[in-house]
Amino acid sequence: MRRPTLLLALCALLAACAGAQPAAEVAPATATAAPADGPERIVSLSPTHTETLFAIGAGDQVVAVDDQSDFPEGVPTTELSAYEPNVEAIAGYDPDLVVLSDGGEVVDGLEAVGIDTLVLPAPATLDGAYDQMAELGAAVGRKAEADDLVAALRAEVDALVAEVPDRAEPLTFYHELDETYYSATSDTFIGQVYDLAGLENVADAADAGGYPQLSPEFLVDADPDLVFLADTECCGQTAETLAARPGLADLTAVREGRVVELSDDVASRWGPRVVDLLATVVDAAAAGPARGTPRAPRPPAPARESPPAPTRRTAAPAAPAGAAGAGAGAPGAAAVGLRPAGLRPAWVAAGLAAVAGAALLGLTIGPVPIGAGAVLRDLLGIESLADPQARAILHQLRLPRVVLALIVGGTLALCGAAYQAVFRNPLADPYLLGAAAGAGLGVTAVVVGTAGGTALPLGAPAAAFAGALAAVAATWVLGAAGGQRGSTVALILAGVAVGSFLNAVQTFLLQQDADTVRTVYSWILGRLLTTGWGEVAVVAPYALVAGGVLLAHRRVLDVLAVGDEEAGALGVHPGRTRVVVLAAASLGAAAAVSVSGLVGFVGIIVPHLVRMAAGTANRVVLPLSVLAGAAFLCLADLLARVAIAPAEVPIGVVTAFFGAPFFVLGLRGATGRAAR
Repeated sequence: MRRPTLLLALCALLAACAGAQPAAEVAPATATAAPADGPERIVSLSPTHTETLFAIGAGDQVVAVDDQSDFPEGVPTTELSAYEPNVEAIAGYDPDLVVLSDGGEVVDGLEAVGIDTLVLPAPATLDGAYDQMAELGAAVGRKAEADDLVAALRAEVDALVAEVPDRAEPLTFYHELDETYYSATSDTFIGQVYDLAGLENVADAADAGGYPQLSPEFLVDADPDLVFLADTECCGQTAETLAARPGLADLTAVREGRVVELSDDVASRWGPRVVDLLATVVDAAAAGPARGTPRAPRPPAPARESPPAPTRRTAAPAAPAGAAGAGAGAPGAAAVGLRPAGLRPAWVAAGLAAVAGAALLGLTIGPVPIGAGAVLRDLLGIESLADPQARAILHQLRLPRVVLALIVGGTLALCGAAYQAVFRNPLADPYLLGAAAGAGLGVTAVVVGTAGGTALPLGAPAAAFAGALAAVAATWVLGAAGGQRGSTVALILAGVAVGSFLNAVQTFLLQQDADTVRTVYSWILGRLLTTGWGEVAVVAPYALVAGGVLLAHRRVLDVLAVGDEEAGALGVHPGRTRVVVLAAASLGAAAAVSVSGLVGFVGIIVPHLVRMAAGTANRVVLPLSVLAGAAFLCLADLLARVAIAPAEVPIGVVTAFFGAPFFVLGLRGATGRAAR
């Protein structure tokens, strides 16, 4: 399913879109043997740089390119993804140089296994594109060929610019990146290409970064002379579909046939085919209204009937809330006067075995297989892996990722069980109660504020904790005011309301800084891609503190299950206990979320399965949830890595695949108990 806004964000970063291409005016140079001073095995994860490599004659040195590199014909296209790069899959091609347009964690991972990288991000100017071509040529031993290419491009661009007609007033234009009206201003690379053609950009009026989302009303009011559609392949847009949109049929460009349908790829890449784009723009400008020719008047708007009176919609009355937490199966329920069953050694042994088995599978299975026996011998210090590449993959990539999965999974499951015990609600969860949305807003605010790369800032866990704690408090207050205390329906509705509001604020922040969309989007989908042990070091202290506090209160939570009055009589302070447990659970969940993204449903699935197997006593459920959650997320991450290898599925998608049906069944059961 296509997500228009987020797809646009990637286009806005000038990443490549798929699609068939016309022939380039600057033909790729003939590939020749690799020079003695250049790399022999190049992997390109940028369609733009792939085009440049072949244009300077380095095609024979390229052994693999990403799945979006489709020009020139015959490039060694693979299933490698530039958006979700898999370090192990890239290393499987044994490259001595990897060329990327976006760095971040994948660069650290490649360097950890001894592979050189060259990161050349999207330039802001045409001169910047020329400089990149020269730099790429020097890096691959083709400096002379790159200099010749740049000289030829400069000459062609100068010739095209000389053809631009002189006008007293420049023509205006609108460049469309997708049908939700995202555009590009003159501050971007694409904007400078239009500047060379002497055109005035209507998007410059929007003060929202280089890639603003314009309103249709603004576009109609601006009434550009020319419209350029750079979403013909990704989104199926044409002059006809543009005219069919409400209010756009009367645009001057539409009425006078000056809607130009571009190739998405040519319009989004800053390589040798930039001259093709400039030639198209110059031709469109030359065919525009002559200097001093007034625009044809717009036809009068047809008479419209008065619209029908709007229908007032009222919210459906809320279903009567029931005491969901008091029925059979409610977390922490225990018969008054009976001592809950203790933690059996057999359950602990089974949990530890599950963790060990999941970890071993995670360490041995992947795009580059490594035998289980070899892994165990290496980890135990008996015999090191003979292949240095396999050893680097194991120690620098897989081991920290598996450890991170164990910590995050155990923490999320423990926090979910704690939330359910405090609220006496089997569906309470950091995500359903708005904690994830609050943590997401906190992380987004930090990312936008620091404007730093693709890696999350060090302050992300603290910001996530503050946002999560505020969200849970708001959900609890709204739930208590909107229904019976602890009611499943009231809490879920309150959590949805709080989460929706926080998500709206998060979206607003992202719209103000489009450069951070890709970072936050990748984080929202959930991922456990590590750059080594750094993420483990970030989350481990928070997880240890939160886990220690929650496990220390597991018996007190069993006392709270019998009721506040009875708990008070036994010397337990219910209010203070709930505050401490909620704070610890929010800290743990926020810390996990800050490094893994929104990995949902772990806090619901795991505690439920533990209760079904070992009973409802919190002194049993909480510690077993740690072990089961660790094993569950480790296996989920394994599935995410191998399902569509060499690309990766976001781990949040995997957990949602299992968790959504589980949640529906749980909600149905809880609602049925409340109705009774």
